[in-house]
Amino acid sequence: GVALNALGSARDWWIKKFTGAGSPSDSPLQTGCSYNNPACGNNEDCINNQCILKTGCDYNNPPCEANKQCVNNQCVPAAEQQLPTDLPSFSGPDTTLASQITNSHSVANFTLENTAGKVIFSQNVDISDIPQLAPVVSVQSNQIAIDTAQAPKLNKPAKLTFYGTNFTHPLILKSVNFNTGPFRTCPAGECLLLSNANGTVTFTVSGFSTYQVQEQPAVGVEVVEGEVFFNQVPRDQTASVNITVRNSGANRTLTGLRTEFVNVAAKYSPQVRGLANSLAVGQQDTVTISVTVPADEAAGKHTLGTLKIKSDQIETSVPITLSPKSFLTISKFEVNGKSSGELELNAVNKVSVTIDNTYTQDMEDVAVTVEILDVDGEDLEEESDSFDLDNGDDKEVTVEFDLAGEHLEEEEYTVRVTVEGTAKDDHTGHETEFTQEVEVKRENHKVILQRAEVSPTLLECTSQATLSVTVENIGKSDEEKVEVRLSNTALGLNLNQADIEVDSFDRSDNEYRTSFSLSLPNAAAGVYPLTVNLYSEEDLVDSKEVILAVGSCAAAETTTVTQTTATFEVTDYSSPQVLQKASQQEIFKRVSASFRDSQQYLLLLGGIVVLLALAVILASAVLVKPSPA
Repeated sequence: GVALNALGSARDWWIKKFTGAGSPSDSPLQTGCSYNNPACGNNEDCINNQCILKTGCDYNNPPCEANKQCVNNQCVPAAEQQLPTDLPSFSGPDTTLASQITNSHSVANFTLENTAGKVIFSQNVDISDIPQLAPVVSVQSNQIAIDTAQAPKLNKPAKLTFYGTNFTHPLILKSVNFNTGPFRTCPAGECLLLSNANGTVTFTVSGFSTYQVQEQPAVGVEVVEGEVFFNQVPRDQTASVNITVRNSGANRTLTGLRTEFVNVAAKYSPQVRGLANSLAVGQQDTVTISVTVPADEAAGKHTLGTLKIKSDQIETSVPITLSPKSFLTISKFEVNGKSSGELELNAVNKVSVTIDNTYTQDMEDVAVTVEILDVDGEDLEEESDSFDLDNGDDKEVTVEFDLAGEHLEEEEYTVRVTVEGTAKDDHTGHETEFTQEVEVKRENHKVILQRAEVSPTLLECTSQATLSVTVENIGKSDEEKVEVRLSNTALGLNLNQADIEVDSFDRSDNEYRTSFSLSLPNAAAGVYPLTVNLYSEEDLVDSKEVILAVGSCAAAETTTVTQTTATFEVTDYSSPQVLQKASQQEIFKRVSASFRDSQQYLLLLGGIVVLLALAVILASAVLVKPSPA
């Protein structure tokens, strides 16, 4: 028995040693940050089961010296920071001076002031990527605006001051657009009046767009929402929405309040409930508007008419809009294979959406339109082929955008998807719209040949041509050592333009244009691919090839030449296919001069006539020859 007990104890000891099995008292908790016992702090990393302080200026380990700033966890000379070049144009005494800015990525109490007013930001702002303030900041009489689409990092709370005012009852108005309307009364939660004295009005704002100050009218009425919008209402049903009617006047009560529907068809059976007979200054009332949506109502958002709010003193109008319920829905949206995908520059991008038919009927002629809005002032648009979609089914649709050559200068763009289709049986239209902000994928260092073109493309009776090149920086960093090289061995060309500097993508000087003058007096007739290479820091980063054709001057004297200017990509310029491609792309077309207008044509024609006459005589002689006896 003793031997068995000893054997069992030995077995248990080996099990515990190799498996860690046993009671908690037998296996105490392991210590160290790898086991969160204890866990490391926010400024520490767990390395080899020990908490080690993180390094770098972001963690003040070590901190930057007085003449340096912390950028991306590295101390860089303060002189290298980017500041708006026109900061001094805000000449007010309170404007933040360039000498006061030690870190352009985080400026405290940033202030801009001129004779019309002043802006003081309540939170630190990043001005490092704003080359100039004038295009994005406007401080003028009774209006202050910041373009947050172009300068999103300035969309911060601030205190605004207007000079030279003379308002008894200042009214603060806001527009979501830059430097333009429409304006509506700024809600109390977004604007707070601080003072109105000595010709100066000061108030705070929660974020930026465009703000105005004007005298509050003695009497006024407004619909706070700005419109009456019936959204995604099923057909053949009645829907209701609430609006807020407010007395926006300064000192007069509104009496005799009433409503009127203007140009709203009777088939919608419009109704209104809940409007009080009178509203005191600042008082508001909730009003319910109802309409019935016909079974055959058109798809998409559209206007039904206008609602007038009238009183004995004043009236106002707002549009009534309707968007019937669509049973075509979008269940998935992806850019380049990811729901959080980014647009890739100078490449083909794929936008995929999954469309679901949730209606009780099949859908016909379903089409998907995808737009990338406001790319260099224009909307890029691609549309799918139309298709049918049975009820309960879904379909993934992909469209492609080739962004090569497009100027995408913003950090993100709005992608809008519109799906349209028609129900097979009741023929009702269905339309769904979806928008998504999509970021642009940018490398820190990326320069491209945006354009390379030779003119003229055909040399005849001349030996001079010009090759024009545009270099574009689409990366996040400034580039200082960029070089363009032009070469063609057969023509003996080996030219370059070095030490090119181009600013980062978001600055005004992110493009560089140059040209090469070509003198080719001894070039033989033929087609020559000119190779244009782009280098950055001695590394080849982009390349294009353009075609230059050299013709015979003697041939040009007897031909008419039609010439077009074009840029060609050639993969193998040593092969005969180059000539074929040049011909296909119509580098030049020769149209022969009419031969019938020449002297040679007349002589040849006379000779042919003489020969024909002789032939006729000989034939006649044969026919009249007597038969032998």
